[in-house]
Amino acid sequence: MALIDEIKTRKGITTATLDNLIQALITNTQNYLTTVYGVPPDNLTDIDFITQDIVIERLNRMDNEGFTSASQDGYSFTVDYASVFEKYTDMINAYLESKGLETYDNTKLAFIGY
Repeated sequence: MALIDEIKTRKGITTATLDNLIQALITNTQNYLTTVYGVPPDNLTDIDFITQDIVIERLNRMDNEGFTSASQDGYSFTVDYASVFEKYTDMINAYLESKGLETYDNTKLAFIGY
């Protein structure tokens, strides 16, 4: 099953209305995993479960982007937006290490330019 179909199934989405949005979220998430964490593009399918979880988390807070908390009809949630990927760091690093790849270290600073 394709990643987009798995996400739609988990969310109970049966139409194609959100396909473009879901695909954009998948692409952004995978780009982040590649750029920030150093996951090689060819290895992204190995950690699709992380991409699924992050995309679903972002779908769940649609219309509330930028808020740290929201409440409606007795339902409320609080989100630490900086930690969306952070909570997966240990799993991503374990995966990278198992493949003999350099792990992510958020204490490294890179200065580009001057």
